[in-house]
Amino acid sequence: QDQWQSRPNLTLNFGLRYEGQTNVNNNLNFAPRVAVAWSPDGKKNKPGKSVFRGGFGIFYDRVNDNLTLQATRFNGTNQKQYVVTDPSVLGIYPNVPSVATLDAFAVPQTVRIKAVDLRSPYLMQSAVAYERQLPFKSTISIGYINTRGLHQLRSRNINAPLPGTYFEGVRNSGIRPSGSTNNIFEYESSGIFKQNQLILTIDNRLNKKIFLHASYAFSHANGDTDGVGTFPANTYSLANEYGRATIDARHRFTVEGSFSAPWGFRVAPFFIVSSGRPFNIIIGRDINGDTLFTERPSFATTTTAKANLVVTRWGNFDVSPGPGATIIPRNYGEGFLFASTNLRISKTVSVTEIRHMFTGFKPAAGSGKAKDESPYKLTLSVQAQNLFNRTNNDLPVGNLSSPFFGQSTATLGGYGEGNRSSAGNRRITAQIKMEF
Repeated sequence: QDQWQSRPNLTLNFGLRYEGQTNVNNNLNFAPRVAVAWSPDGKKNKPGKSVFRGGFGIFYDRVNDNLTLQATRFNGTNQKQYVVTDPSVLGIYPNVPSVATLDAFAVPQTVRIKAVDLRSPYLMQSAVAYERQLPFKSTISIGYINTRGLHQLRSRNINAPLPGTYFEGVRNSGIRPSGSTNNIFEYESSGIFKQNQLILTIDNRLNKKIFLHASYAFSHANGDTDGVGTFPANTYSLANEYGRATIDARHRFTVEGSFSAPWGFRVAPFFIVSSGRPFNIIIGRDINGDTLFTERPSFATTTTAKANLVVTRWGNFDVSPGPGATIIPRNYGEGFLFASTNLRISKTVSVTEIRHMFTGFKPAAGSGKAKDESPYKLTLSVQAQNLFNRTNNDLPVGNLSSPFFGQSTATLGGYGEGNRSSAGNRRITAQIKMEF
């Protein structure tokens, strides 16, 4: 990568990164990056008050080694499972029966494989921004970020019963492509992701003791997968999988700052509030025989039978959708608002100051010893996470067959959006750090 200041008010950035892995088949993963910053009123000896910025880059994600390990471990051969029910075989314990004897009690295994065309997922990101200096040592900026992801990871049961051949509740019914009853879970890179963000930020440094930063972000993120653990509702069709991404919190507002308090203390508050994230609403039954409970209901109509109708605050649903019914989008529900206030108070002292505290020694003015030059520093800090003990509920239960549907059975703990913790809403920690 390189940075080139072609003119006093124009800076160009170029870069090229290459990603390669031995556990995927496609390694032509070149990731170029380019960015520009232009200050229209900037001069050679005087920086401008306005800056236009723009950039584009490709960013690859690694395919986790765990996928290769899982595919090797659960390949149907390296590991097998037996359920022995014959008393004559059980009676030879502690002797181990032969493999030929155990084969009669083998149970179907869930095999995991990697798709032959599995490749590294990547994001293409474009951004533009305008930054302006304001009076009272303030700076405001507004930016737009467009992100498009290709080859995003998902899983799929490629040996699920063919459509129309499975009868709900009838075990092992349906015609499977491989002819066996084994589930074959395939890791594949067939997903897409799209996100648009509008971000407004304001910075203010009133003086050396006070700094404030505030930002607001409007985001709109959609996709047809939320990661390698995402299974489609219908193995044989991804047409209805495109919907809100799990990270799609539409509004997020943060305020943070740093204040130098008396006696050398530093106070750093942080406040965040964001709208609810989406969650998936499912029927809670396996109606297509893939052994996965990912099927979603359809929107209720005037012909929906009363026994199949479920009325919720997110809409009215039919839990036994018939052919041609309009299935609800993925991640159709929306969770609860998140808000938290954190506070950190710290003080840094030197070993010399500590010695003076205990001895009562004070260097005389003008002696040349007033300035502390000790390389040994001790920082004492206390941090309160979720200071006001607000209860931030986790995503609601999305299973329409559960008596807890629509209710949250866990909390986020208040320590950060998406960070689940059962340790309580509020946490206060103390830290001692020694620098030398």
